[in-house]
Amino acid sequence: MKKAEEPDYRALLEEIDGLVIVDREGRILVMDDALARSCYINGQPLNKDTAVGRDIMEVIPTTNIMKCFENEEGQVADYYFVEGRAIVSTRKPIFRNGEIVAAIEYDLFGIGGEHLTDFLSKTAKMSKERTEFKNEFSSILQTNYTIHSIIGSSDKIRRMKDEIRTASRYTSTVLIEGETGSGKELVAHALHSLSDRQLAPFIKVNCAAIPENLIESELFGYEEGSFTGGKQGGKKGKFEMANHGTIFLDEINQLPLSAQPKLLRVLQEHEVNPIGSEKNIPVDVRVIATSNEDLKEMVAQGRFREDLYYRLNILNIKVPSLSERKSDIPEIADNLIRRLNSHFDKQIVGISQKALNALKRYDWPGNVRELNNVIERAMSRCEGDKLKMMHFHEDFIHQYQNLDEADDAPLEDTLAHVRERAERKAILDALANCRGNKVQAARSLGISRSLIHKKIRQFHITPEEY
Repeated sequence: MKKAEEPDYRALLEEIDGLVIVDREGRILVMDDALARSCYINGQPLNKDTAVGRDIMEVIPTTNIMKCFENEEGQVADYYFVEGRAIVSTRKPIFRNGEIVAAIEYDLFGIGGEHLTDFLSKTAKMSKERTEFKNEFSSILQTNYTIHSIIGSSDKIRRMKDEIRTASRYTSTVLIEGETGSGKELVAHALHSLSDRQLAPFIKVNCAAIPENLIESELFGYEEGSFTGGKQGGKKGKFEMANHGTIFLDEINQLPLSAQPKLLRVLQEHEVNPIGSEKNIPVDVRVIATSNEDLKEMVAQGRFREDLYYRLNILNIKVPSLSERKSDIPEIADNLIRRLNSHFDKQIVGISQKALNALKRYDWPGNVRELNNVIERAMSRCEGDKLKMMHFHEDFIHQYQNLDEADDAPLEDTLAHVRERAERKAILDALANCRGNKVQAARSLGISRSLIHKKIRQFHITPEEY
């Protein structure tokens, strides 16, 4: 039997649109004929044979193929220009025994861009559909924050973030407890944005802001003609609006006792009965509630139903007060300053150690919300590049006017905390400067790739932060 003729793999490679392979020195090993003929040396077009051995940067000065050797990573759908034409390419390094020996690049849409028009048409259609989808749901998708909006790296905050991630995997009711201004609403938003209901409605109800005589109609809706002043055609309640999504009952401790039995029934039966209606409407809603009072204590005082408390308190997340996590104050302050710089059109880069020590000595009864107000007021008075004690409000300064120079030393930070914050910031800055490329970031910091990956995990650094 005649042995099958071995295929000419080099010839097959040359059939790939825009193919070029180079070695570590940038010398061309293979180039397809169409690409070669689009390149000129001294005014003369090349071909697949005359291109081989030449420096790729001499033939195509705009190519990014040599980045494969720098980054040890490929790039998908990158683009550059050859003789005025946009070339969209994918490239990747070729390894042998763990070392990069060459890099390969090929075009996605052909040298002449013959498939580009069809691709652009399809992506334009997808973009339009995505915009229409976002516009359609913009009125009900109210999550403004994610878990990355919760700033801090203290043990308490790390534990709380782990609890949020765990709770987001389930549909059980969550009770979030914490002091006013501690960030309970951020936790509720983060829970929804991490859950599989993230594209469904997120309906917020401020239980403290609704008059007692309207709470039932707001939560459960009403039929037309149920009472004087009602809307023609009736009105959907918040639970029905949140169907398949999440309802966020903020300050549930302010819910009147008269409305609590009906809320309990909705949680138990998973259906609502609008005022004036004889029909029960099934609802699939995940309930997240917050309280700035101890609900268990309220139950003992007869101000909150015990059965409703246990129905709400299936999963519980306690948000630590700012006074419990003062080691997070420098990180929170830096984040606030960065956010507020654009608001004030300023370039403030930090806060003096003496002012920072004062912030860390204060007990913050208003929590992060109060810290935000104090820093915002100080920034409005600052004309330099650093917040100092003199920029803070007189009432705040008065409490610390007797601080001596010894207060310039960190009060509560251990050396480990200081080092961790400095390491985390250095890694974030390097990743930002290297546009997220971890290999380049590690190189700029003088550490190995494995170490930067370890540090990213250790400090819970996410792509959204850089």
